[in-house]
Amino acid sequence: MEKINKFICPLHPYVITLLFLFSTTFFFAQQTTNFSNEKSSIYGGAFTPKGELRALVIYVNFTESSLHSKKNEIPHWPIGSKFPIHSGESVVDKNTGKLIWAHQDPSDFQTRKLVNNDIYLNLSEFYYAMSQGKFRFYAEVLKDPVNNKPIEITINPKGLTSYGEIVEEVFHKITEIFPQDYDWSRFDNIQNNPSFTFDSSVSLENPQPDNKIDYVILNFRNDNRWSPHPNGQNKSNWPKAIAGAGLERTIGKNNFGDVKIGGNNGLRIFFFQGDIYGRIELIIHEMAHTLINNPHTVMANKASGDYYYYNYGWGLMDSYRQFMSLANAWERWYAGWIDITHDINEENYVKNKKYILKDYLEFGETMRVKLPNTEDEYIWLENHQSNNPYYKKPNLLVDAHGDSIITKQNGLVGFIEKIASNREQLYPFSRGTNGIKIIYGKGNYDYTFKELKKEAYAWNSEILDVNNEGENAYGGQHEASFFRYDFNENNKIEYTESANGARGNYIDGRNIIEVNGKPVWGYAAPNLPLPNKKLSAFSNPPLTNFQKFDWKKDTMAPVILHSLSIQPNKMDDGNYELVVNYEDGKIEDDFRMTGNIILPAGETITLTKKKVLTINKSKTFNSAKSVNGSFIKNTVLLVESGGTFQFLEKSTIILDENSSLIFKKGSHLIIEKGVKIIVKNGATLKIEEGVSLTIDKSSKISIQDGFIDIPKSARNLIKIRS
Repeated sequence: MEKINKFICPLHPYVITLLFLFSTTFFFAQQTTNFSNEKSSIYGGAFTPKGELRALVIYVNFTESSLHSKKNEIPHWPIGSKFPIHSGESVVDKNTGKLIWAHQDPSDFQTRKLVNNDIYLNLSEFYYAMSQGKFRFYAEVLKDPVNNKPIEITINPKGLTSYGEIVEEVFHKITEIFPQDYDWSRFDNIQNNPSFTFDSSVSLENPQPDNKIDYVILNFRNDNRWSPHPNGQNKSNWPKAIAGAGLERTIGKNNFGDVKIGGNNGLRIFFFQGDIYGRIELIIHEMAHTLINNPHTVMANKASGDYYYYNYGWGLMDSYRQFMSLANAWERWYAGWIDITHDINEENYVKNKKYILKDYLEFGETMRVKLPNTEDEYIWLENHQSNNPYYKKPNLLVDAHGDSIITKQNGLVGFIEKIASNREQLYPFSRGTNGIKIIYGKGNYDYTFKELKKEAYAWNSEILDVNNEGENAYGGQHEASFFRYDFNENNKIEYTESANGARGNYIDGRNIIEVNGKPVWGYAAPNLPLPNKKLSAFSNPPLTNFQKFDWKKDTMAPVILHSLSIQPNKMDDGNYELVVNYEDGKIEDDFRMTGNIILPAGETITLTKKKVLTINKSKTFNSAKSVNGSFIKNTVLLVESGGTFQFLEKSTIILDENSSLIFKKGSHLIIEKGVKIIVKNGATLKIEEGVSLTIDKSSKISIQDGFIDIPKSARNLIKIRS
């Protein structure tokens, strides 16, 4: 699927836009062994993400005349060079054909070590580490059929008008170079496209060929700044740098008939001007689609799905080069690379039990906790503790002045997932779009627009500076989220509902680079690790559900309150001790609520002694349309029938800024001795007839330019002052 990712590149003084295109067409192959009675994500779509796989890599040059000579020179693939270069050397060994970014032979795994940044250059090592050794990926460049030396394919793009025609021309050239009966069996080891129905994994020593080349990677020379562009698309609105999964082509014959490239088992990359890490990220992204139908998450393509907000994060979709070179826990579990170490819900949890969580990569451990009052939302926790390079980012380590940009900090990290709760829930591409919401350790705040400006340290790119207006756990955003604002100044928030993403469309949002005039590089998440304190619906960061947004009705689904808490405790040995409690609906610190909020039936939420609960208006956008110049809707907290809200001794509730606190018939309101309720600035307290009331007579309501709508039974129990 298309992927749009804007980032400030530390190697070049401009903002680059990458675009990925994924084909949703599936091709099915016949298979006679390893069938399962049930479909499962662990069997994979294009191929099972286990065993051994050898990909065929083809580098594609344009003729020099089409490149308009030296004015279209590009550093990463100079004119006259057969292959791209990295650090002054060819990425392909011109004698052996070995690639700098992937292994060619099984013996390569025995010599590679997890040291220094060179590990990021190797895709084979990445998959080996993420799969805990279950998946060995090899890549081998196309070689001359006569002398077995690595070769590129050079085409003349003149007259070609589409990417499809360019790809077709590549394979036309291949059929000219290679005899029809050329032996392609080296690249045919698996039964393609199990489509989640059987295990297609093999060892290279015991292949199960199906007459289709297992995986093909086309790498095209490219620079987005070329004008006119030789790719044939210079007169269209299509982007020039693109990657896409899905190739279908017959390239030869053998005794069994046509030799084909098998549908989703291939991808094409039009190189962009940048470093090699980004090109590896392209492959990881597209292979994740073909492996497990992975949806666009963590800002990939700016695909918002059903939600108003986006956030950066880690995973196979969009994080390899600038965030964290890591597959997240949901992806590794869904692909069958790890199992869930502690899978906890309201039925199986043991109160006061201490769960030990070891290092995520070294031991493959993770914790999943069911989020209450939701159908299929889960909290995932990972312990990033060992000195493993994959916990860091390979790039964006310094700014344009050479000053350090904060790298990842080790610790406990987490996210809330709404993609697929079991491995039998297949094809989550649309359903799971934007379905990873990171729990940002520093918490959520009201960030308000300050200015857009160009800064030399950011390679003279235009950056966003915001003001920090204070904590806002429910309605606010965090540094690593996409700041929503009417940048287009047309009184609406521009968005795209497509699971495929923005595809070049304007989206009202920017990365947070500065806060209060100081660089934070928010999309690198410098404050990601979770604090060593209790996490709940009443902490910041909060444990809260996804809020679906209806763009037509301009309404955001509510935050649903609950009684779950998780108490982490970092131990001296680097492990985390965690206590999960589903009976802990306590607000233990002064707290602020904004937005649309529901206290549902069956929940008891308690404001503890002497604490202050403030319910007021958010300063963060939560609307798609401007009403009287505002994109912020008033706060409403609704206590549903069967829900209980109790205010303990000497606690205070402040209703402010046109907010509403509504107790529905059948709910329960408990007010202890000395409780104060302050209703001011147009706010409303409403208690319907039929609410169960337990009210101490020493409590009082103070009305300061606010409103109350309560029955006589309540008025007789509580003091009301204007």
